[in-house]
Amino acid sequence: MEVLGDPSVDYFSPGLGDAGDTILVIGQNFSKTAKNNVVKFGLADAAAFQCTAHPAPAADSLKVVVPAGASSAPLRLKVYSKQAISKDTFYVTTGKWIKRASLPGCGRFNGVAFAVCDKGYVGLGTGDGISPANERNDLWEYDPTADTWTQKANYPNGTLKKCTSFVINGKAYVGFGTQTTLSYLNNYSL
Repeated sequence: MEVLGDPSVDYFSPGLGDAGDTILVIGQNFSKTAKNNVVKFGLADAAAFQCTAHPAPAADSLKVVVPAGASSAPLRLKVYSKQAISKDTFYVTTGKWIKRASLPGCGRFNGVAFAVCDKGYVGLGTGDGISPANERNDLWEYDPTADTWTQKANYPNGTLKKCTSFVINGKAYVGFGTQTTLSYLNNYSL
């Protein structure tokens, strides 16, 4: 039997998949023999079918197929009698929607949405799609790991709807929308 330190799961890719999909797991202290590395997807076990183990500090990698019966949970890796748990959750895509936290306040029409790093953002627009009195200048950040919404600073130029957004190098830009009767070409970055 190999003499290994405590295993670790540093990350895996992709972060979601369905039964039959192949996942790459990166970490430390994997067995050189693929079948000795067992990955648990919720309650379902899957033995790795390919493993590349390196002397520390180089990372080890293994490939595993998502088993039938897998459920969304952090991955658990068992190497002989030692175990490691991933910090991130692996999400099983079963073709079914999973209820997540709702955006606080009212719904949106003609708002803006974008993602920066691992967070999603939604804001601006109108609450009912018609009335200028319901136009919004708020911005909300969604954290999928915590399943929570946090209100961010309001859009500095008042309300805005029918705008656009794009992200470059981790920075979001919002603009080119309308405000009741005015059209704006001003940009705002987050």
